[in-house]
Amino acid sequence: MSERGRFCYSDSEVYCVNSAYMMSGNSLKFICAVLNSQLFAWYKQSIAPSTGMGLTVWLKYIVEELPVPKVSQNDQQDCEKIFEQIYSEQNSDTEVSNCEAQIDKYVYRLFGLTAPEISLIHSQI
Repeated sequence: MSERGRFCYSDSEVYCVNSAYMMSGNSLKFICAVLNSQLFAWYKQSIAPSTGMGLTVWLKYIVEELPVPKVSQNDQQDCEKIFEQIYSEQNSDTEVSNCEAQIDKYVYRLFGLTAPEISLIHSQI
């Protein structure tokens, strides 16, 4: 339960309790970046059940149905480079925020959103 996604990437062993889920496969950095975007935070609020206390519930079936777009390998790599910068230990909070904003712009472009649509999303998050 959270107000937005908390997806992270790890290439080392991780053990989860029953309230966490793991993904495996290809394109995980890209998928993680897209799922953590502002657009997907807004979308999840629209489709996922709520706790009644302002938090939405990230259930497995909700995440499986999120419409992550298929993109070219080059586009995917561009997004992954920005995503990797977020996990760099040398980044300040400001640099991380800038990387997150770049990913948001990338995701908005993937879905062809207009400026008014983006403003609406930001006003509801």
